[in-house]
Amino acid sequence: MTIEFHCEYCDKLLKTPDERAGLSAKCPGCGESIVVPESAGAGDEFDIPSEDSRASAAGTKACPMCGESIKAAAIRCRHCGEQFGDVSESTSRPYLQPHRATLILVFAILGWTVCLVFAPVAWVMGSNDLKEMEAGRMDPSGEGTTRAGKIIAMIQCILVIAVLAGGVMVGILAAVMG
Repeated sequence: MTIEFHCEYCDKLLKTPDERAGLSAKCPGCGESIVVPESAGAGDEFDIPSEDSRASAAGTKACPMCGESIKAAAIRCRHCGEQFGDVSESTSRPYLQPHRATLILVFAILGWTVCLVFAPVAWVMGSNDLKEMEAGRMDPSGEGTTRAGKIIAMIQCILVIAVLAGGVMVGILAAVMG
């Protein structure tokens, strides 16, 4: 048997099997959380065995939420968006590595204040993380901070190399002149 009812928020007509009575679900029309009512009586129920048997023979089935015909192997209804079956988090959204933006920025700042070794580490980490974000394997929400940390580290490394090169040049000139 099927329960037929209207969403209390958007008044969309919804259909679902008796087994879902009392369960919470999202309305495919407005997205609000609703509770599937208990079967209201014989007038609201109707039998669809012939449709189910025809649908299963054709490789389709009826969506348990809206009653539309969908592929038998479907895990999400293309009409109402209802997900059913054993849908895990990994199938709905790929796993993204967490970004290390704060760590990269801290290393870049530590390179200026504590030890020069942190700057090239921040530069390399920032470059690698930005590549991972562009490839879609890392959480892109930290892209701005990662980019800032990388730039700060690059500036420091370039300045340190310039100062060292200048010092070597001055030393060579002093040795030649002196």
